[in-house]
Amino acid sequence: MKLKFVTTLFLLTTFSLASFSQNLPIKERANRASLSIRLANYTNETAKTLPVTMMSDIDSFSDLALTEKNDLELVKNVIKTLLILDASEADGGDPSRTAVITLSNSYQKHKALYNKALKKLETTENKKQFQEFKDIWSGKNSNL
Repeated sequence: MKLKFVTTLFLLTTFSLASFSQNLPIKERANRASLSIRLANYTNETAKTLPVTMMSDIDSFSDLALTEKNDLELVKNVIKTLLILDASEADGGDPSRTAVITLSNSYQKHKALYNKALKKLETTENKKQFQEFKDIWSGKNSNL
């Protein structure tokens, strides 16, 4: 079981590193791959136990200059993390939607990339949430 986990982690790291731009320095590619893997592995349980770490990763992500070619998977992973954090407070979520608001500037800079990621992840269950995210990012939600 441990070997399977180590092998999976190795493969995820390898593919994540390969998916980032060759134009980025190796350290930046490694940082983005590591961030993407952390974001992809967050669960409802880690929302309860590591909320500060999750927010720190979202803050780090919000400062990145993104490209569609290199960062679509990273954007998808951050959106999946937002869905986890959008749960009720009792479930470890953030009803104030601080994480969503944190990404407003990034969304404005990379709107097409975010919309593509949202479209790929959209289901009937999260369609309303995604529209609310877009409204917040666009400044249309006056409740916050």
